[in-house]
Amino acid sequence: MPSLLERTKLLHKAKDDVRLQRALIAQCKNDVLFWFDWFAWTFNPRVDGAHLPFNLYDFQRDVILLMHDCIKRGEPLIIEKSRDMGLSWMVLLIFQYWWLFQDGADFLLGSRTQDEVDQKGNRSTLFEKFRYNINRMPLWMCPKLERHHNGHMKIINPTNGNVLSGEASTPDFGRSQRYRAVLMDEVARHPYGDFAYASVSQSTNCIILLFTPFGKANIAYRMRSHEDIEWVDIGGKHENK
Repeated sequence: MPSLLERTKLLHKAKDDVRLQRALIAQCKNDVLFWFDWFAWTFNPRVDGAHLPFNLYDFQRDVILLMHDCIKRGEPLIIEKSRDMGLSWMVLLIFQYWWLFQDGADFLLGSRTQDEVDQKGNRSTLFEKFRYNINRMPLWMCPKLERHHNGHMKIINPTNGNVLSGEASTPDFGRSQRYRAVLMDEVARHPYGDFAYASVSQSTNCIILLFTPFGKANIAYRMRSHEDIEWVDIGGKHENK
């Protein structure tokens, strides 16, 4: 994977080279891991130099490819995780990849409350993670977002019309639209998890259930037993280098 210096050199070289920019965009469209390796970032305030290139571990590369395939095929996915695994960032960034490069790719983000979905300036929220990486991408790769493109609980790609929306997880979650994929973040703690899942399952074929274990009285635990749904258990503790 490229170092921070290698990333910086490539961006400097591509700054005024339109042919190189087009070649890099084409390579990103063809290879999701290339985009992650060269253009994805994450934030860790516990270390010096908190703005970090997303240097992927092998298990993260495998999960990214699995999510990419589930979105492509329109299949649900359950991911059980522990903390500090980078999973929330990974889901947000794979959605961003599709939002950038694939036409007709609308997505929905859901969590327990609106404040967990979107709160301007709070990088722990789902939308602020999404915005964080947009703000660190080169201008020639990411469309310019005017104020009406970047609102509360909604970010519109003005180039292809793709929309990232957000909602709190209610019994009517995601009922009114159709989506390429939906994230239900920390679904084991959603107060209306079963109703929300049933509601949004009418709006998409790809629901990504992301959760840390929280007892047995929740939809995440019950869905683990479904043989027709891909399930991944990401155990252990890793931190991005």
